[in-house]
Amino acid sequence: MSDTAKPWTQPMPDAQFKLMRDILAAPSPVGLEGAMTYGVLKPYFESFAPSDWHLHQFKGNAGVVLDTHPGRDDMFKLMIIGHADKIRMQVRSIGEDGKIWINTDSFLPGVLIGHEVTLFSEDPEAPGSYRSIKGGTVEALGAIHFSDPAQRDGSKGIKKEQIYLDLQIHGENKKQQVLNLGVRPGDSIIFNRPIRPGFSPNTFYGAYLDNGLGCFVTAEVARLIAEA
Repeated sequence: MSDTAKPWTQPMPDAQFKLMRDILAAPSPVGLEGAMTYGVLKPYFESFAPSDWHLHQFKGNAGVVLDTHPGRDDMFKLMIIGHADKIRMQVRSIGEDGKIWINTDSFLPGVLIGHEVTLFSEDPEAPGSYRSIKGGTVEALGAIHFSDPAQRDGSKGIKKEQIYLDLQIHGENKKQQVLNLGVRPGDSIIFNRPIRPGFSPNTFYGAYLDNGLGCFVTAEVARLIAEA
């Protein structure tokens, strides 16, 4: 086999890296997966799929299935799957001081502090529509001066109940300002960490690689089949 038949030995082309970045960056927390499947994957499928392929869609479900042989139920079937949902944090309550207290869910509380995140909430001016709020960070103690000596030297950790989202709210009626944004308990929060090239050659880093890369591989396999 020649080197040209071993794509893993060559750097990823910029256009392909951009596609991977777009798929991984799609804001698709659990329950809002359509941002990836309909916002990124469906248009990409439609850019290369032959006219006799069919994209199945479902009511009440954000999943899509690209079918290479629609109607041929007599044929052997092979399905390649990627899942679009991202594990997320959730709004727990809103404090009078404007702090948005959150549940950390599957994340370790100590590793969240300082991360930029995106909050998803229903648009109060367009009920039924969701929008993303960026610019917030996950915090816990504030300045190090407010922490216990044991927390400073690492012998005492951060509890999940101490974690909150800071949107830099200031002025009067801070809680009401947050409520006016449409933020409510149960709203989803995910990392705002799109992939970037790493320091070492031909590497990258970022968040949500486990699910996004599965969707990227699935999409690229479909493209290669279409081009074969």
